[in-house]
Amino acid sequence: MEESTRTVLTRFSRLWPVFAGVSVLLCIAGIVAGLNESLLFMIVPMVIFFIMVVVQLCQMVVAVIAGRWKHFLGGLLGLALSVLAFYFCFINQPEFIGGKVDYPVDIAASDTITYSKSEERLTCDIVALMPETYLRQAVGEWLSGYLGGTYTGEMDDLQALVDYYGTSHTDSLRVILEEGIPDFAEVSYDAGMERSYENLKAVTFELTIEQFLGGAHPTSEFFGATFSKEDGRMLTWDIIRPDSRQAFHDMLVDELKDYFGVKVDGISMEHLLGVDDVQHIPLPQSPPYLTAEGLAFIYQQYEIAPYAMGLPSAIIPYSRVKPFLTDAARELIPE
Repeated sequence: MEESTRTVLTRFSRLWPVFAGVSVLLCIAGIVAGLNESLLFMIVPMVIFFIMVVVQLCQMVVAVIAGRWKHFLGGLLGLALSVLAFYFCFINQPEFIGGKVDYPVDIAASDTITYSKSEERLTCDIVALMPETYLRQAVGEWLSGYLGGTYTGEMDDLQALVDYYGTSHTDSLRVILEEGIPDFAEVSYDAGMERSYENLKAVTFELTIEQFLGGAHPTSEFFGATFSKEDGRMLTWDIIRPDSRQAFHDMLVDELKDYFGVKVDGISMEHLLGVDDVQHIPLPQSPPYLTAEGLAFIYQQYEIAPYAMGLPSAIIPYSRVKPFLTDAARELIPE
């Protein structure tokens, strides 16, 4: 082998630290892009990474040809570092699908907390989830507010919270039975919480409450709440920019037309209850929340419509709602 060729091969074989370092940086760049939910900028470093792996294999072959076994071992070490970086940055991370992260179901809520009481003509069941520590205080305050708002213990002790409200509602149901409803009637309280949506920056929980207190029909309530993973804050109607409130309200009313099935003629007063002007339907009392399809809102029974109309609700696609949101709110929404 000519001396000049051997020199070139030797120099190339010495570059294994550079190839390994570039590969590791590409893995880090890819996971950073993925965490920002940018599929394109995640794929590019991955493609270049595989090219660099081929280059590292070539470097090892060149080291053997040049008789530089030390460089060959260095290249082998660099390749191992590259593979480890790829594993920890991609394979050992949540799976990227369509630019979003598909989390395991139990990433934000793993333990189930229950209270169950069954007596003659009486049942009380509460099922809640125990979120991770950084969300527990905020979720406890939200859950307590809708289960009764009288709990004064530690809000992050969700087992104590659920036991308190289970006992409280059971006692209330006993009082109703003692007051003398018909002998054939049964009373019940059923509350169930579940995790319905999650992305890298936020998680949404839903709470359904159904009660039958011996009246003409049962009552149902449904609430959703989205919490920021960064600081635990819950989304409220403050996510709407002050200068966009009227335009957002008009869009919300337009979405309600679909719910009431009157897209052409518009909402009439016969669809509503306690609302003096169709154009001034108030925002729901419960806050909006994020779903996989868009921003959701819901009215409770009798809030703006009679019982027969159910729970007026709608989901506005993110592409439509983003222009009305504050910067902080838009950061919680996936691209």
